[in-house]
Amino acid sequence: MKRLNSLYLMVKSRLLAFIILYIFPLWKNESAVKFVDTFGSWRFISYQTLFMIVWILLNILLTMSGMLPAFDPYPFVLLNLMLSFQTAIFTPIILLGQNHQSEGVNQSIQHDLECDLRTEHELKEIKAMLERLMKELGL
Repeated sequence: MKRLNSLYLMVKSRLLAFIILYIFPLWKNESAVKFVDTFGSWRFISYQTLFMIVWILLNILLTMSGMLPAFDPYPFVLLNLMLSFQTAIFTPIILLGQNHQSEGVNQSIQHDLECDLRTEHELKEIKAMLERLMKELGL
């Protein structure tokens, strides 16, 4: 039990350090977009999946061998805690990054609309000029 408590305290201190060093500066939208690009990639998903497989296999092998006690035996409570914490932290940051990206898309759409309206106005002028020329030429 002491070992589990010390492991819990170690994980808790590392998570708090992670929050202070990496999460708090991300409240700027540009940083959140970079965060989304990094942690929303297939590379990150692959590494995380590999980490979880190694974690589970290592604990199962330690349990089956009996030589060392497993540091997180089945049902893998510590792994579940870490993944829940990751979800709780990543979700708002990813949403913040997506909101910032959608603002850029909205600005692009607005620019496209303005360009389309100018083009429509110019086409109407060209049509009016053609109609005038056709009347002058009697066509």
